[in-house]
Amino acid sequence: MSAVHKKSVRDNLQCLGEEINALEHLDFLFEKEVISSYRRQETRSILVPVERNSALLSVLPSCGEKAFDTFCTSLRDRSRQPWLADLLSGRPPQGGMSKTHKRALKTNVSKLEVDLDVDGCVQYLLQEDVITDYNKECILSQPTTRAKSKELLHLLPTRGEQAFTVFCNYLRKHQDWLVKLLEENVHSIMGAEKKGFKETAVKRFLADKK
Repeated sequence: MSAVHKKSVRDNLQCLGEEINALEHLDFLFEKEVISSYRRQETRSILVPVERNSALLSVLPSCGEKAFDTFCTSLRDRSRQPWLADLLSGRPPQGGMSKTHKRALKTNVSKLEVDLDVDGCVQYLLQEDVITDYNKECILSQPTTRAKSKELLHLLPTRGEQAFTVFCNYLRKHQDWLVKLLEENVHSIMGAEKKGFKETAVKRFLADKK
């Protein structure tokens, strides 16, 4: 792998480690002869998702130039996270979920875990191409309804800006009291951000006058 591509992987380790699911990419990377059967099994055997992601990302730079392009292809086509491929390729990433929407989901996660109609929501998200069949299997394989909801809410921030919109559309149709919580929180966060921006601008203006 070229020095430029190695640096790109290294510079984006935190974001990639949080947003990818290594299990979605291992088979594709093996099929394309980027990683060995041993490496695939070794990585798959790691039980903690973040550690599994880290293991995959740490080995990719040593797998040759083909590894970078193949991984980007997998991000676009397998996990349907093209904004991550854009990020690695140095293009402006388009489609990733905004920090505001991620914060709104995180703030309301405990309420959503309890009240969400997760089975109906999963089917709707799959139908709208927000999640993959693999994502659906991971969610519905959880042992309890709350665990399913927790898995879905953990996954949503990694599925792009469209995921928040479609999720809210589902709630608006079926559980409108939950979408109101999210929308109120989004307005609150945006208001706080605008206030902070104005205060920072004023401080800079006054500092420049001195």
